[in-house]
Amino acid sequence: MVVDYTGFIAQQRPGDYIGYLGIYYGSIDTYNALEFGNIVNNVFVPINFQLGNNVFNILTGTTILDIFQLQSGNRDNSNRYVNIVFNQNENFTAFRMTNTSSRAFEIDNIVVGLNSAVTVPAPASIGILGLGLVGLLLNRRRQKS
Repeated sequence: MVVDYTGFIAQQRPGDYIGYLGIYYGSIDTYNALEFGNIVNNVFVPINFQLGNNVFNILTGTTILDIFQLQSGNRDNSNRYVNIVFNQNENFTAFRMTNTSSRAFEIDNIVVGLNSAVTVPAPASIGILGLGLVGLLLNRRRQKS
């Protein structure tokens, strides 16, 4: 199953991108995997990501179980909230859940965080602050009269 945020991103301000994905991964199993990527011409294209000193293009249940020293299966202690951070160059817009068996793949509480690549230059910020101060001053003078 693919979860595609392309339409969501298209409705945001220019320069905005998804910089964070959080997923509550329930009952992590060895036969489940997550891939992160984007959609190009209606095709899912995986992107690489770094985990520790290693680069991956798929996050398997086995990898997460090994990192947290957990056991696979229907166990409460193998439930984890997974936090993934992306930079703008990775162009993350979708993720795919794969399952190599006919068993379950449990996720919940999916959260995406928007980041903005557009910065307001300092002179513009100072100008806006100055206009606000002038407005306050004029308002105060008007109240005294």
